[in-house]
Amino acid sequence: MAAHLTEEEQIEALKRWWKDYGTVVLIAAVVGLGGFFAWNLYKSHQVKSSGESASVYEKLASAMTEFDDGASEEQTAKIKQLANDVIAHSSSGLYADFAALYLAKLAVQQQDYAAARTHLEKVSGQGANESVKELARLRLARVLAATGETEQALNMLSVKASTAYAAAYAEAKGDVLLSLQRLVEARTSYEAALQAMGTNQPMRRNLVQLKIDNTRTSSDEPAILPAPVNPHGNLSNPHATGAAAAAEGV
Repeated sequence: MAAHLTEEEQIEALKRWWKDYGTVVLIAAVVGLGGFFAWNLYKSHQVKSSGESASVYEKLASAMTEFDDGASEEQTAKIKQLANDVIAHSSSGLYADFAALYLAKLAVQQQDYAAARTHLEKVSGQGANESVKELARLRLARVLAATGETEQALNMLSVKASTAYAAAYAEAKGDVLLSLQRLVEARTSYEAALQAMGTNQPMRRNLVQLKIDNTRTSSDEPAILPAPVNPHGNLSNPHATGAAAAAEGV
């Protein structure tokens, strides 16, 4: 199923991470591309931290930047190896978390949903902070929905999300419900997502409004009014009415 991830989700995660880890500058975050799990580098940030893990992560970040517009099979293999190197040097922490999220993205691109699920389950359960866990759970729910485990996905998306992710969770839940043709429930979820969004996100709000419109059916249309009656209380004959109007020169 199509997935729509927004840059705002990652920005909120960065803010929350910065609050907890103010001595480190995050250099990459996960954003949407082509509807599912793409990465884009926040190029305005530079690595300030030291240590071997940071050095390895710099190589991964550089590779992602170099192949930002698309990578060949060989280049993808190189980035995948770098991501695994990050995890090997830092089995826990944000470096490892974002490397695992990137590996999940590659797995989805290759339709290896089992591998994607493994990476996302690890981050959602053992992530460095609650923000990255919440992001991983959101994406794990989309993977589950894509593999037909819709009820499990709905259960994950039905938990109370933080303010930063409330709109994203509600929208994802709406997407799953829409795929099941549960239109009324999907509309309710989309409306909740719209309500949770800030007014400074006009493009995203327009997208969700389109999804709301897509849940409407014929039963949502105004009722068809009955045919008019003549003064004697009988239904008017539309053909007779037209002939009389013509005769009167109307």
